[in-house]
Amino acid sequence: MRPEAARCLTCGSKSVIPRQAQGRTRVFRVFPSLAVPDDFMIPTCGRCRAEYPDKATNAALDRVLSGVYRRELRRQAAKAINHLALHMRQRPLELLLGLAQGYLSRLAAGKGNPSAQLVLLLRSLADSAPESLEAVRRYWAMSPYEEEIDMVTKKRLGFAAMNKEKHQEIARRGGRAAQEQGLARTFSPSEASEAGKKGGSVTSANRGHMAAIGQKGASSRRTKVQIARFTEAPRSREDTIASELAARAIPNIQTRNRTELAALLGLSRVTLQELTKGELVPARPLLALLHLLSARPELVAALEAFWSDYRAAIQVPQTAPDLPMVSDG
Repeated sequence: MRPEAARCLTCGSKSVIPRQAQGRTRVFRVFPSLAVPDDFMIPTCGRCRAEYPDKATNAALDRVLSGVYRRELRRQAAKAINHLALHMRQRPLELLLGLAQGYLSRLAAGKGNPSAQLVLLLRSLADSAPESLEAVRRYWAMSPYEEEIDMVTKKRLGFAAMNKEKHQEIARRGGRAAQEQGLARTFSPSEASEAGKKGGSVTSANRGHMAAIGQKGASSRRTKVQIARFTEAPRSREDTIASELAARAIPNIQTRNRTELAALLGLSRVTLQELTKGELVPARPLLALLHLLSARPELVAALEAFWSDYRAAIQVPQTAPDLPMVSDG
């Protein structure tokens, strides 16, 4: 049964129904322009081609694009690995990047789900191999001096130089002082309980919203563990050096601002800020990528050009299909 047509807010034609189309793209995660499958139905005006996706359509499109996103990352990873195979065998490359044995073989076969950061690293290495491989080999061969780590610590002054325990102690003193001077608002247990119940009942009533939050949280945790992690104090020497080197490399990467850098790396601004402060320990692939971008500024432009070429490659010229028109009424 043909769905009832809605009126287009752009041209006024009553011809908005779910339609298939070619050449449609959407911004999705690290990709500024990801191709929407031609057979995906989106409410579209038959005259001016204006689109009117509703909430259900957007949710379905997000699920479809998640699959397209993963397939594109696998394709880009396999392409870069095959190029790197001309310069280095896979097992030495896995050891160089801190990857598990056989992982690159799986990616080369189009299996697995590589992170955007790993794909960027592989592409960066492939674009300037074998010089880039030698640069990473020299990087890991360096013997970090304790004096260098001490110099980084000594440069921090005042509040920034204090550890987490000192920060907490200062916060406790401030809270006690505010209470003693009568400047703090004190909630009784019953008031706090009542406020929590009101907020929780409103949020939990929307089951779809709660399910979406859970899915996004689980995905975020899995992705974050792959690229960076928190560690309990005291840190090992290896973790300390890794976090310090990442914090030193990030300010040297030449982008207009931190938002642009986060988008280029496929990181959230919060994760990038935590790496900059040395609060996160980066995984070896991310650490190597940060080192390459800071040591070789031309790679930043190369990555930007890569995303630009990708956008141009996936944009298919749109042709107007012969679709039945619904008369105005």
